Amino acid sequence: PAKADVRLFGFLDSPLWIDLPPLTPQFPGFQEVTKGVLNLANVTHLDTGCEGVYPEERWKCIFAEFRLAFLQTQFLLVASQYDSYQLRM
Repeated sequence: PAKADVRLFGFLDSPLWIDLPPLTPQFPGFQEVTKGVLNLANVTHLDTGCEGVYPEERWKCIFAEFRLAFLQTQFLLVASQYDSYQLRM
């Protein structure tokens, strides 16, 4: 049986990409990458609240900039102000 005094926290490690146009022509952009992941992984279960807000843009429900507003579990977000990966793209 589950213990009543256990608290659950999410640890989100560097998940906060920002939906900006790509900085280099070789990179299609985080929006396109996220759409590809959604399709490739055949994601079928998304938060119903998020899907209700973004029914035609389901990719936003796995993109932190838009998804974080729907999280109900307490979480600790660890992200660098200057994310070198995103800054290169």
